[in-house]
Amino acid sequence: MPPKRIHHQMAGAILTVLIIACLLISYMISAANAETYVFDGSARSQARITQTTTITVSGLNPASIPNGSKIYYNASYPSTLSDGGYSIGASGVQISASPAPSSISGMMTDHYGNAYKQLVWDINSSTSSTLTLVVTTRFNADISEDMSPLSYEDTLGTISYPDYISQYLLPTSMVQSDDQRIVDKKNSLISGVTSEAEAVDNIINFVKASIPDQDSNVAKDALSSLSSSKGNCVNRAHLALALLRSAGIPARCVGGIIYGNKYSVSYNVNGGMATTEIGWGDGSHVWIEVYYPDEGVWVPYDPDMDKGFVDTRHIKYTVSQDQDTNAATRGDVGLLNVNGATSSVTFNTGVSAANLQDSISLHYRYTKQSPPQGIFMIARELRSSTAPTLTPTPTVSPTPKPNNTTVTPTVTIKPGSSVTPTISLSPVDSTKHNVTGVIVDASTGSPVRGATVLLDTIQISASDEGKFAFQYAVSSGSYVLTVSAPGYMTEKQVLMPNNADIDVKVKIVPLADTAASSTPTAKLSPAVDVLLSLAALAGGMLLWRKRGL
Repeated sequence: MPPKRIHHQMAGAILTVLIIACLLISYMISAANAETYVFDGSARSQARITQTTTITVSGLNPASIPNGSKIYYNASYPSTLSDGGYSIGASGVQISASPAPSSISGMMTDHYGNAYKQLVWDINSSTSSTLTLVVTTRFNADISEDMSPLSYEDTLGTISYPDYISQYLLPTSMVQSDDQRIVDKKNSLISGVTSEAEAVDNIINFVKASIPDQDSNVAKDALSSLSSSKGNCVNRAHLALALLRSAGIPARCVGGIIYGNKYSVSYNVNGGMATTEIGWGDGSHVWIEVYYPDEGVWVPYDPDMDKGFVDTRHIKYTVSQDQDTNAATRGDVGLLNVNGATSSVTFNTGVSAANLQDSISLHYRYTKQSPPQGIFMIARELRSSTAPTLTPTPTVSPTPKPNNTTVTPTVTIKPGSSVTPTISLSPVDSTKHNVTGVIVDASTGSPVRGATVLLDTIQISASDEGKFAFQYAVSSGSYVLTVSAPGYMTEKQVLMPNNADIDVKVKIVPLADTAASSTPTAKLSPAVDVLLSLAALAGGMLLWRKRGL
């Protein structure tokens, strides 16, 4: 039998959505903390992914099932794609099922271009009243994220889009972007805003803060999500899509999976260095993509935590207008039809990653201070020309609070998920002080962009104005400050803070000005030479004393 396309208009069709194993990580950080930590860099993860979808079909009445009845299931098929700094390569794809289906189709695509294969099982009067179908998909995933700063200057306004873009501006039954309540909220969020990147940022911040509590048993449409403080990733996606489309910004729903292998990022918070261990759940997940017309790219956002990117724990399968049970707006992937019988269907999806190889190089740039406060998000800089200047932290030491030392997030996990995200914040040490400074061209005195600054073992990126700040990083003793930038010689300086803040101007020499050698070498400042001389003198005195004993 040829593959059968499943449409919601079919008589007797039961269209169900995969149970979304979304995980909300509620970071219970003091409300005084800023909520968005901006990073740059890149990451790549390679793993053998195993996705297991257990489908339970119950309530069948075998006596009433006519011969020739069938169960159709459209299994997601991983594919290679790239857009907006996110890319995934999929190879070695294997799809199997137990019990074995009577047929598995070749590659199919729905009207959104999403790839899937259709599995078919025969049922008849001898079928039991409850069936358990286990579909297993295995593939090699190669996932990359690029968080390099960008300068997106797209302005808000009315733009004429082709149909394949404008469909993601339309309201649906789950994304009521034309409802006055959605319009009013959108207006309040982007009042006075002229750039698309800023409008998107405001909307994602609101969605994250307005649905802090995890609950899968609530209505999933945008209006219900607007009035509730509970929901899951589907609620956050639908609410974000409605507000964005209301603002005239094309936005589409992304369906995929996440896996829970943890990784860590470090940043500044409350005057101290913090390390966050990020761990997602294992299972199905939903996020969004936003279209930037000047660049012609779709940029991913996950209202659970990621802005302007999604990390390499996300595996993208599909795009659609929403996550309704309606195939017209959701697409055909993941839908199931029991033909010729009445039943109820539940799904449970598990994901695991084997032979994981991570190459994660993310660098903290700055903390973005903007309401609403008290939430934790990680962002890619999409408007680098307007990135705030890194300003030195005031010399007044903050009063340590209990949650500056250890933060335990509140996590609600659906049965079958397994993840224990943790955040460990280094305690603020009032005896430590700041190192701030600016990096300039030794020839012109102009600020140097793209510099990397290393204070002993702590590395950060300077701002576009050449400024940098290490907060509560030094006390007494000596520290080596290393500055490097493309096209310049590496500069090293020894800092002697003596229990006080230090502000320095670092002059780095362009390679074009160095004629001594075609191979640039690190230049030691006079302070380093002095220290080396003192060390040699101390060694000589120690040797003299030993000989005298």
